[in-house]
Amino acid sequence: MPEWLIVVLGLVAGLVVLWLALVVVRWVPQRRSGGSVDRRAVLRLAPTSCGSSVAWSPTLR
Repeated sequence: MPEWLIVVLGLVAGLVVLWLALVVVRWVPQRRSGGSVDRRAVLRLAPTSCGSSVAWSPTLR
């Protein structure tokens, strides 16, 4: 396997782990406060095509 492919796969895996950690950090307090978190709210944490994300959406507060 080429070395550049290993680097790319490592970066993608790191971003996925970071995204999952963000989801857990946002999910736990929401569940503790009695609220529910739907799939759409979780997907809003994903980056958009322009590189930004809507991590602080009012629906997740």
